[in-house]
Amino acid sequence: MPNDHLNAAGSTINLRLRYAKNLDFKQSLATIKVNGQAIGSQRLSSERANDDTVRVKLPADLPLNSTFTVQADFDLVLPGETNQVLPDQSAWASVLADSYATIRSKPNRDLLFDNYPSVFMKGQAVHHLALVRPDRLTENDFATMSNLFGLIGNYAKQNTGEFKIYHGQPSTAELAQANVLVFGTPAQTPLIKQLNNRLYFQYNSAFTGFKSNEKLSLEEQYAQRVGTAQLLRSPFNAHHGLLVVTGAHEDAVYRASTQLNRQVKLAQYRQTDTIVVDDNNQHFSYRFKKQKLLKDDAFNVTFHKQGHFWVYMGLSLLAVAFFGFVVISILWRHGLLKRKGNWHEH
Repeated sequence: MPNDHLNAAGSTINLRLRYAKNLDFKQSLATIKVNGQAIGSQRLSSERANDDTVRVKLPADLPLNSTFTVQADFDLVLPGETNQVLPDQSAWASVLADSYATIRSKPNRDLLFDNYPSVFMKGQAVHHLALVRPDRLTENDFATMSNLFGLIGNYAKQNTGEFKIYHGQPSTAELAQANVLVFGTPAQTPLIKQLNNRLYFQYNSAFTGFKSNEKLSLEEQYAQRVGTAQLLRSPFNAHHGLLVVTGAHEDAVYRASTQLNRQVKLAQYRQTDTIVVDDNNQHFSYRFKKQKLLKDDAFNVTFHKQGHFWVYMGLSLLAVAFFGFVVISILWRHGLLKRKGNWHEH
């Protein structure tokens, strides 16, 4: 599946099977698993032993990556046996080569770390991404960029996306056109100061550390040593996302970025939008936003999905208008419209 899609209702696994006819068919089963999770089972049948089909629907909320594993487990029991038979006994089953899966997908617009970095991508390319970085990069800053773009690079299979880098303060108009990724300390990256009131973990008035909030109470010294990664709805455009990786010191920024460099690390932060990492590499995660869905541009989505319909509708209206004009012209030329008016006068 594309990186920015997830499994939708109606996906199915269809396995064609053959198996022995000498089984105890009251106890013999085939079970389908996807990524190790049991999805459905079906009892085997002597009538269908030479050509059986097991078809199961996948739950709509089952997470599927771009690749996944389908496993068929067989419980093959011979008559008179109470336990599963051993491989050297005369019970067998096989999956035929024309088995297949039908996977339906839908765009994933969840603004949570479950969906990062796919939320910043379209298909297999970055999608209108703006990086706002410190003007002068330190060694820690280079390491932070490596962490952030290592994972994005693993997901990007095409170079057709749009990606812009800003060293200073971009204009609001520029930020409104893109998903935004901003990193650095408040002193390094002025945009972070501008965004402070929007952050889930906000800085104190001197920008020397984070303030406590409803999720976490922070001691003053400790608040200066933690770094955060915060995934927000962009204040510049509600249809775009904003990732802020920041801390009072650049080493804290780097520590926060280490949680975003591999998918196996992000898997720890399901259903969350904020990560906090301290100088002892303890990390915590929180969910602040109630509405996780990133808004679609309704007009653009509708037009994209129904574009052909509107084209045909426009052509039809033009055709009706043209033929209507022709009919009225003919009637007028032959005086039919005029005579109708005279009849009323008479």
